Order: sequence, then structure tokens, then C-alpha cells
Amino acid sequence: MNIHKLAFIAVAFLLSPVSLLQAETLRIAVASNFAPIAKQLRADFESTSSYKLILSAGSSGVLFAQISKGAPFDVFLSADAERPKKLEQLGLVVDDSRKTYAIGQLVWWQPDSKHLSLDSISSYTGRLAIANPRFAPYGQAAMSVLARAGATDVALVRGANVSQTFQFVDSGNASAALVPLSLLQLLSISQESERGQTKYQKFVRIPGSWHKAIEQQLVVVKRSKKIKAALEFSDFLLSNASQEKIAKLGYKSP
Repeated sequence: MNIHKLAFIAVAFLLSPVSLLQAETLRIAVASNFAPIAKQLRADFESTSSYKLILSAGSSGVLFAQISKGAPFDVFLSADAERPKKLEQLGLVVDDSRKTYAIGQLVWWQPDSKHLSLDSISSYTGRLAIANPRFAPYGQAAMSVLARAGATDVALVRGANVSQTFQFVDSGNASAALVPLSLLQLLSISQESERGQTKYQKFVRIPGSWHKAIEQQLVVVKRSKKIKAALEFSDFLLSNASQEKIAKLGYKSP
């Protein structure tokens, strides 16, 4: 094989995968609380679509800032309605693409407690982990819960997102946390073969009246080069089949 043919093959090898990657992937910015669910649903979407999903998880506030500054995402799955509305007001999303895909549920998780109730919140004296309310809607909801329970003097450990908040308790750096039900639901399911109650089942649900509804919305980013495929993913997430799975994994369906 002569050198010119080798050079041609090398150039084709370098260029083709890049073009293929751009044509066949969707970049999804997903709030940390929903990332494990998105991973569960990814295979379902990819089995019927020619597109593959690249998931980038983080707090809704950080992802919002990245998209506002031009980050190359196609779809944003926020943990609230506020940030998708702001992107809509800024003219950065496709018209009529803002949809509610899930309603989050908050729980008090205290794995070392034998008798959990809502009264456990007001009587708690240890280190409490919550998501940073500056960036995470679940953190804002947690602050409302603490105010409602009169637990305003508790020592707080703030995680950058709900995943880090969960890790604080799972690793023993805090004894309790206010976290999304979905994170514990997934872990409980994965360990359901074990005997007895696992530490991921030792929680009490927070009444919805104790905090503002955690309405999680999505938007399709206007600068996306794959708007048709992004809208296809939005329809998939809102389909009856997907919503049934989302409800089983700790969310209320919109």
C-alpha cells in the first residue's frame, strides 16, 4: 500500500468518527437527583432511536449557568421549573418545549434511627446534610421543611448537589439528610433480596404541604443542531411507558 493511500485512510479515520459522533449523540444536562433515573431510561430510548444519549449530571443552578453561557447541550432536565422558565425568558429554548416531566418527593433519611417520624426532624441534634439551596431546588425545599419543623438551629452540611448530600450520610459524615425519595428507592430495589430493612428504607416522607412543589421541567435548547431528535427524547420522557417507570422510582407523575 503506497503512502498516499495510507494518508487517505488516516484522514478518513480521523474525520468519520467525529462526524458520526456529532450526528448520532444527544447531550442531556440532567439534575443530579434525576440522573440515576435517566440512566435507567437511556437503554429504552436508544433501543428505538438512532441517537445515543450523553448524560451530564450536576445541580440545576450550575447546569443553568453553563447553558446560559453556551454549553453545547441539546436538552436540559432541571429539578425545578424556575430555571427552565428563565432560559425561556432569555430566548434560549425552543418555543413550547418547556414541559413538566416529574414531581419530586423529599424524605427525611436517618439510617441509625429505630423510630422515625416527622417529629424526628424537630428533635434532631446531629449533623444534617442538605443540598446547597443556592443551586439545588431540593436544598430550597429542605430549608422550608426545617423552618416548618422549627429546626432552625441544626448543624447543616451542604452538598453541591443531592448526590453529594446522600454521600455525606452514606459515608458517615452526617447522621441524617433531606434527600429525594428516588435516590433511596433505587438503592432499596437493588438490595431487595437482602433480609430485613436496609438502611436505605429508614426514611419518612415529607408532606407536600411542607414545601413548595418540586416541579421538574425540561426544555430543548435552541442552539442545538439536533432539535428534532431532542424533541423526540422529550416525547419519549413524557410517554406513558416512561412515566410509569418514573413513578415507580420515587416521583409523582405530572
